[in-house]
Amino acid sequence: MPFLSLYLTEQRHFSIGSASILVSALGLGAFFSQWFGGILNDRWGSKPSMLLSLGGAAVAALLMGWSQAYLALFVSVLTFGFLLKIYGPASKAAIANLLGGAARVQAYGLIYWAINVGTIIAPILGASLSSVSYSLLFYVNASTLLVFTFLIWRFFQEPPREKVLLEHSKWSILPRDTLLYIYSFLNVIFAVTWLQGFSTLSLTFKMQGFSNLDYGKVFALNGLVVVLFGLSLNRLLPKYPPNLVMGSSALLIAIGLGIHAFSSSLWGHALATVVWTLGEIVNFTLLSSVIAQLAPVHLRGTYQGISGAAMGIGSSLAPLLGGYGLTHWGVSGIFGVTAFLAFGLAIAQFALRPLTEKRIGARLELG
Repeated sequence: MPFLSLYLTEQRHFSIGSASILVSALGLGAFFSQWFGGILNDRWGSKPSMLLSLGGAAVAALLMGWSQAYLALFVSVLTFGFLLKIYGPASKAAIANLLGGAARVQAYGLIYWAINVGTIIAPILGASLSSVSYSLLFYVNASTLLVFTFLIWRFFQEPPREKVLLEHSKWSILPRDTLLYIYSFLNVIFAVTWLQGFSTLSLTFKMQGFSNLDYGKVFALNGLVVVLFGLSLNRLLPKYPPNLVMGSSALLIAIGLGIHAFSSSLWGHALATVVWTLGEIVNFTLLSSVIAQLAPVHLRGTYQGISGAAMGIGSSLAPLLGGYGLTHWGVSGIFGVTAFLAFGLAIAQFALRPLTEKRIGARLELG
């Protein structure tokens, strides 16, 4: 919701502080829903969970546009963020139940690619709609979600095997799985490092005297690289061991952040952005597939939810660390520190390869 802040300040005339609290409610709701959505998926199934998520978010989007009181607006934004993100672990579990092997990895990569295509189109569409009326943003958002809800209701078929497992398998709010929590911790580190290229880089550009237009040009490279190279990498990556690939992803993040640390030119920051974006593509193409392979079939939603919640924690910590580091350590300091963290993440991924392959092999033997 990039235009939510503009709506709150320009249309509703809230202060920046009040608007920030409302926007933060979006992230707060999303964080809790990852975990809840995973558990819901394992109890109800993927289809009911996705229908609740998308249909409920459509109603919440309308309520955001209609709410007048500040408290009512806060509740509607919180509800929207909570319901919308239930879709994430449910959809990932659905893909894991429908596909296996390279096809599963490619499906996750294709969805990630499609989302990035949407992020290129959405700001243009949002700007066009908001120039006419901010209310149109909420109506179009709700309509899109309802169309998506209908398509899933009409065409998505729950795999029969999952239904049997839902009826006869035990479930757990917090599975006893050390490897899951190791990966979740690594997700936090990944988000803290990768997101420096978004939050901290914009502040860096201001400190170095670049214009907002300069930042916009460099930032646009992120989506462009994903769209241009995402599908090609999607076909290539399943051929290699996942931990080797994800470790290489972290190395690319480290190299990109390292280039930022020593760059004072637009071209230097542009090169850095291209490098860490390639690392971003590699990680998000493989991550969901690895988590799905680690999980028992009946807990795939819960595992994806915990993994997503960990990424949410990292997303919350990233701007805090970036702001503190930029203030106290400078540009070279904050990007140097996070590059070092990303390098450590790469080593951890390489070290996890034997444990991960042993677990995946055991899951395959169980069928």
